[in-house]
Amino acid sequence: MVRKVGRRVVLQTKQGYDYASRYPLIVDSLMRMRASSIVLNGEAMCGDSFDDLWNRAADEHVRLCAFDLLEIGGEDFRGKPLKERNAASPQLLRKDRDGLEYVDHL
Repeated sequence: MVRKVGRRVVLQTKQGYDYASRYPLIVDSLMRMRASSIVLNGEAMCGDSFDDLWNRAADEHVRLCAFDLLEIGGEDFRGKPLKERNAASPQLLRKDRDGLEYVDHL
């Protein structure tokens, strides 16, 4: 899960660790977004190889594949149907950002 609030970004793993310092491309992409706050669920990805992600060989190239919009600008999307959340995501992520892309999972 990634969370941006103002000028602070947290990239939280399933185990609760913050990997923001590991993945600068994702952080930069979130910082360029106009939204004052945003929470996305997704998975970190690095090329075709999961090994690169695990052995940290290419941390500077890791991108976020976002598949769920949970909050933006203080509006909580968690209670909305998944289809509605997914409809908002491509609009939000339509700009080309090196570290962030929307992945449709329906």
